[in-house]
Amino acid sequence: MKPQRFLPRLSAGFLPVTLLSAALLTTACGSKAEPDLTARLLFTATGTYDARADEKIRLGAGRRRAIWHRNPPLPGQTVTVEYNSEARPAIWAVTVRAPGSLQAELLKGNSVFRTVRTPQGPGRLFTSGRLRDVLLRPVPGGLQLLTRGYATQYDNRQLPAFRPAD
Repeated sequence: MKPQRFLPRLSAGFLPVTLLSAALLTTACGSKAEPDLTARLLFTATGTYDARADEKIRLGAGRRRAIWHRNPPLPGQTVTVEYNSEARPAIWAVTVRAPGSLQAELLKGNSVFRTVRTPQGPGRLFTSGRLRDVLLRPVPGGLQLLTRGYATQYDNRQLPAFRPAD
């Protein structure tokens, strides 16, 4: 007499599909870690959060602006990104109004920088890492971070800050 099976017979592909489904559900429903501040800054600058922007404006000649008043992607009251739509990863400026501790946190997380002179006062030029060649400078009511490409194309008064140190 053959022993009876109490488990139903499963098809050969059932187990891998079940495991894959469980893995996808766990990944999709699990908590996602918030990117660090530098990553959020770069994601903001390069367009990852544009869908959440309160305003999107075409300024002409490939120049665009995205503005967040409610729920900005960075600490601050208002976040504005100006960029060249044809070369956005290289040509952008992020302005943050009422930034709170944003500057201190960025400098702490990206410690390789040098102090430079800008027309608005002392600035910081990041010299390595993810923010290499990004200038952090004061603006009325906040701060601005901009790339060398942005300075070259739209704000050449900032170019001396990008020159090598003596």
